[in-house]
Amino acid sequence: MKKIRYIILLVVLVTNISTTRAQVNYKAMEQAFTMILHKYPFQADSVAYRMVKKYQKQPTVYVGIARAYFRNQSKSKAEKYIAVALHIDTLFAPAYVLKGDMALFARDTTKAAEWYKTAVKANPHESSGYLKYVEVVAPTNTLAAIAMLDSMKIGCPDYPVNLAQAAVLYSSGNFAKASDIYSSMNKNILSEDDIAKYAASLYFQQQFQNSLNITYEGLARFPKCMPLNRMAFYNLAELKNYKESMAYGEK
Repeated sequence: MKKIRYIILLVVLVTNISTTRAQVNYKAMEQAFTMILHKYPFQADSVAYRMVKKYQKQPTVYVGIARAYFRNQSKSKAEKYIAVALHIDTLFAPAYVLKGDMALFARDTTKAAEWYKTAVKANPHESSGYLKYVEVVAPTNTLAAIAMLDSMKIGCPDYPVNLAQAAVLYSSGNFAKASDIYSSMNKNILSEDDIAKYAASLYFQQQFQNSLNITYEGLARFPKCMPLNRMAFYNLAELKNYKESMAYGEK
């Protein structure tokens, strides 16, 4: 009886979660369905049916269900709901992104990149397709990744594309161009990882004092950041300030 009540409660939850009358909280709905799928997999199909019956024309609901099934290693059911989502809207980019994620999980990076590119074409104003394409392609084709990010500047003008480009350039060993981009950015918007890469890109160009200056600025904001503490150690050693260098080496 307790189990049945729990399932009924979650069914009500997934079919009625909304922030306003006109706006459904799809993320919360997906999380609730994922919970059902994890705890009561045999009841999940009927819950999914009830969800799509209420939101028949909402591809977001179908993709959310598909993503939950995919994470639960039910590929065939995931593909079924993706197909319906694309039948409703052939330009629904999240469906193509999920197909890319599934290909990537199968270690087919070529197919994953194709699906992510399709997502970008379907909706050039959605950032996830660009970013996932870059993540897959950058390790083997830096130029293609940078070209995609250049396109993203047009499609997603509010996204900090320059930072993504700097990260790609850094990972490919183009430290000069990476540091140029980092230096042009407002340092207040740089994350802990951004600042560490900025400092490292200067270090690898043997600009030890400049790297140390950026490192100190980063440590003022992120004092426990291990990469920045290591950069302080390395830069101070290169500048022959061994005493202070050892102090950072002990952190």
